[in-house]
Amino acid sequence: MRALAPEVAARRLLGMLARKGYPAGLASAVIRDELAAVRTADLDLTDVTFGAMEET
Repeated sequence: MRALAPEVAARRLLGMLARKGYPAGLASAVIRDELAAVRTADLDLTDVTFGAMEET
């Protein structure tokens, strides 16, 4: 699912959960939270620089 656009992944997951009988509101909330967590976990902070403070 990572290769899909977030909207496509959410739609597919919502359809799967709906077929299994989960309420739409609950499924939407879970999907939104989990996709946000995946996006956050995918960040590679090793390449991020926060600006060096120069001493003069």
